[in-house]
Amino acid sequence: MDAVLSCMVSDKIGYGSIANSLISKGCELFSAQNGYAFRDPARAFEVILRGNFEPGATVFVSPLAPDYYRVGAENALCKIEFVDVDPETGCLSYDNFKAKDLTEVNNYLVVLDSPAGNIPNVAKFVDDGVTVVEDVSTTAGISSEEYSVGSLSDYVFLSFEIDSLVTAGGGSLVLARDKKQVGKLNKGVAFFKDYIFLPDLNGALALSQFEQLAKKIDKRKTIYAFLRDAVAKSIHTTLKRSELTENYLYALPMIIDMGMGDVIKYCKKREIEVRPCFDSSILASFADPIDAQTPNALSLFMRCLLFPVHGSINKKDCEYLARVITTLP
Repeated sequence: MDAVLSCMVSDKIGYGSIANSLISKGCELFSAQNGYAFRDPARAFEVILRGNFEPGATVFVSPLAPDYYRVGAENALCKIEFVDVDPETGCLSYDNFKAKDLTEVNNYLVVLDSPAGNIPNVAKFVDDGVTVVEDVSTTAGISSEEYSVGSLSDYVFLSFEIDSLVTAGGGSLVLARDKKQVGKLNKGVAFFKDYIFLPDLNGALALSQFEQLAKKIDKRKTIYAFLRDAVAKSIHTTLKRSELTENYLYALPMIIDMGMGDVIKYCKKREIEVRPCFDSSILASFADPIDAQTPNALSLFMRCLLFPVHGSINKKDCEYLARVITTLP
């Protein structure tokens, strides 16, 4: 937090050296070449699109992905094409993507988000030569023997919004895999002035959280392991973990097949903060979510609820939360 305090008393709190340090830290964590820190996630995605394509390109994305992808695509004059998700994990389905007719789609990329901290199989898309933007906002810093999050995609996208694993009062970080992607990112940035970049004050907040990320993940692993036993005693289940997901470290996503409103009221009465898992998704922006014509995504949108797994939960709080989970209606 020293960087944050120094920034607050400095004469300059705009884009500068701290944001550059944040980018360097991100490149080190995700094995990327270079990147930029932006004020706004939607603008950040617009930069990626403007750097890679002319207007009219197609963005393949899950309707459960954050809504800033829709806004960014619209600003870049690109088309959105929904790909339905795996009905159990919520990750964008590779099989559903392969079923798309791409014969007349010349320019496109795929956005792979990590719903509730579920890690998508990026390798399948990369092996097909697809340009991939991987959103690691709920999975940053997570690795296993098989895979390290953000290590394969063309672009790593990390939001600093309030519902992300790393928060900084807003903003985002975009990192490019190699020189080719860096060049395209530079091209996209050239459309704008410096006002699109993340101020140092926000950058300092994000940098301080990056430095504590390993400890934060270890703490969340302990909490998740404790709550997993409580889930086993509940009448409800969790969102199925993907093949690359060992633990849910962002939040605990539970599937509520009936009476989701009753469960929310039950938790609120007991001062447990829960929220619908996909309330910030593209699908949530629809007046009628059925219009997306993605039945698997719609089902999870209606049934998935997030329970807290954040590091400020102490042992007493964790025990209380476990009791609430086991007695959910």
